[in-house]
Amino acid sequence: MKTVFALRRLAFVAAVGLLPVLLRAQAAKPVTPDVTTPTQTTTDTGDLVVPVVKFPMLPKMGINAAAFTPAGWVLRQQASGDLNGDGKPDLVLLFADTDPHNIVQDVDTNPYLLAIAFANADGSGYMLAAQNTSIPRETDTRPNPQGVIDDPTCSDCTGNLKIARGAFKLIFDNTNLQPGNTNFTFRFQHNQFELIGYEDSGVDGGVTYDTSWNFSTWMEQDVRTPVDSDKPKTKLTKLAPKPLLTFTKIDLNNVPYY
Repeated sequence: MKTVFALRRLAFVAAVGLLPVLLRAQAAKPVTPDVTTPTQTTTDTGDLVVPVVKFPMLPKMGINAAAFTPAGWVLRQQASGDLNGDGKPDLVLLFADTDPHNIVQDVDTNPYLLAIAFANADGSGYMLAAQNTSIPRETDTRPNPQGVIDDPTCSDCTGNLKIARGAFKLIFDNTNLQPGNTNFTFRFQHNQFELIGYEDSGVDGGVTYDTSWNFSTWMEQDVRTPVDSDKPKTKLTKLAPKPLLTFTKIDLNNVPYY
């Protein structure tokens, strides 16, 4: 698959407004789920023009992860952990469509849908909190392409969703054009999920790089190591604060460049 993550190194700097507030204070505020599901008109930068998809509306409530799965879709991955500071394990869910009409030239271009559900206080199940439909779709026509989402049959893959310290990370695997990862970290603050971290790693011109942007401390760290050396060079840069990107608004398939 050829996505923007494999064609060039992302030099991405996003931005935030106010400093994070206490998670427990946020948990006390009512959450209005953002369940907008726009039709995707595909203008992918890969080898294929993938079919247009109308995304389903997820249920507002569910007793478990499977209850949120739309008809014709499968629950591909899930992660569990407290995201809103109430001490209860919330869910991050990654769904994949299984529509045979989205298989083009033997390539499964079926879309993904990423959703977050908060655990109900009374233990009765979960409430849909947010969703995003912009995960890049497979478009690589070469044999055995490595997509941005782990193959469910992969025995040594660790998954694309992680929850730690009250935040969740979405991990994109770079394609076989270039090793490395592109990672997004979101935290629930200001009554919404905001992008607080971004990481991009790979190889460029005989040099491995690992660049991260921390939007809580407003620092960029760039680590570069020649492939024939074990001596990395690290550069720290102070960033100018700007408004943060949010989970429901960010386009993961077309991240802005600066």
